[in-house]
Amino acid sequence: MKSILLAVVTFICIKSGAADETITEGTELVLTFLVHRHGDRTPVKSTMGLSDNPEALEELIRPYGYGQLTNVGKRRSFEMGKFIRHRYGDLISSQYNSSELYLRSTDSTRAKMTALVAMAAVYPAKGQEWMEDINWVPVPYTTLPAKYDYNLAVLNCPTLIMAYKNASNSLKMEQYSDSFEQFGQNVSALKQEPLLTYLMYDVYRSQANLCNG
Repeated sequence: MKSILLAVVTFICIKSGAADETITEGTELVLTFLVHRHGDRTPVKSTMGLSDNPEALEELIRPYGYGQLTNVGKRRSFEMGKFIRHRYGDLISSQYNSSELYLRSTDSTRAKMTALVAMAAVYPAKGQEWMEDINWVPVPYTTLPAKYDYNLAVLNCPTLIMAYKNASNSLKMEQYSDSFEQFGQNVSALKQEPLLTYLMYDVYRSQANLCNG
């Protein structure tokens, strides 16, 4: 039987999935590599000025803090962990074994919490309880300071940083000039920095995460 190395990229929004069995027929799964983003979070402090009601948003954020995982994000992370257990249960033991798993998180509290919550679903405490009334098994992860993490391209990739700076004046951006002009009537900074539209989306998306939690 031939062995294959399977790389799987899984984003946090995925709740379930199934592979085409005909593709993997006659092969043996020996390694799975998963990459996912943190769960739903609150807005980061630097984007609060883009909200249409920052005072009300501050009240919603208060129980969590800026840029932190919401209850919706925790539930989504837990569901992802259940998916991992269901999909790859034959590859990993029912109990945590450090020789089977390498877990790495970016150096942010929301990402670390996402990893912890997901692993709680991957490794339920059944059969390995270590204290009465605590149905949880701690699963360790490793991390790097952001300035040394080569996976954070937005911080550590000179090519991406330069492309970001040049994007505002690119020909591709000209096709959106009318939209920027319209938005700019309400948010004047958009005329100088069109890519602020991403930050506007970010704050409203994060605000929706809070309201739906």
